[in-house]
Amino acid sequence: MDALGGDEDPMEKLRDDHSFPTVKRAVRYCALRLTSRPELAEGAAAMATCRASLRRCEDAYNDALDAKVAATAEVTYRDGRLDRAVAALARDVNALVAGRTDDARYQRIFLMAPSEGMRPRGGPEQGRFVRNVLETLERDDAFADLRKHAVPIAACQRDLDEAVTRRASLELAEKQAGRALDIATNEARDVYNPMAHRVALVYPKDAALVDSFFWSAAQDRAARAETPDAPVPLSGAVAEGAAVGAVIQQPANESAKAVQSDKRARRRRRSA
Repeated sequence: MDALGGDEDPMEKLRDDHSFPTVKRAVRYCALRLTSRPELAEGAAAMATCRASLRRCEDAYNDALDAKVAATAEVTYRDGRLDRAVAALARDVNALVAGRTDDARYQRIFLMAPSEGMRPRGGPEQGRFVRNVLETLERDDAFADLRKHAVPIAACQRDLDEAVTRRASLELAEKQAGRALDIATNEARDVYNPMAHRVALVYPKDAALVDSFFWSAAQDRAARAETPDAPVPLSGAVAEGAAVGAVIQQPANESAKAVQSDKRARRRRRSA
């Protein structure tokens, strides 16, 4: 019988490579199962505390991740406003130089083509491009008639900078919440693993009963087989215990990829 992925020992301990969903499932099962015997009340209380800690840390991590996703959406929105403000300037500059990108005026205000300079969503490269545009508008008399563009461009850049700064703080909060969840998971292993020995001391001559207090994949399959009409989650969530790779985080200034990365991070954290 396989308790948590092994092939022989139904009492296999939770290892470091067991996924968070597996740990959570095993802890929940044990916490509930131990409540069936008054003589196991102390162990049941310990597992209930462990279960509550996992739930609290998982909720905190999911909240932190969702907050970062929301902040990324704000960065994307504000970056779009800045793109449009620069595009409006670019149209007037093109008219000024009659479409000649080799004109010295065009080359002074745009260090590269606007479509390329504004391609990143936030980040230092785009910031330098916009800063040069604003400085050139301010000091170069060739653009005296186009200085009206400086105000909306500068305002949009400030708004974007604020959004990027806020997202950076939320990225740190997400990493901290993720670490707290990892710590809680490790602590859960430390509580769960000795529990079999504690229960065996209470029932030294009934190994089958001892085994029954600890979750196993075989028991889970058997229980599900007995309830074939159990509803399937509408979310299509991966069954607990399915192992996937570790969470991968993207650099803070790559907002174009950040939302998809955040979604992958959530899936991987839940099924890793």
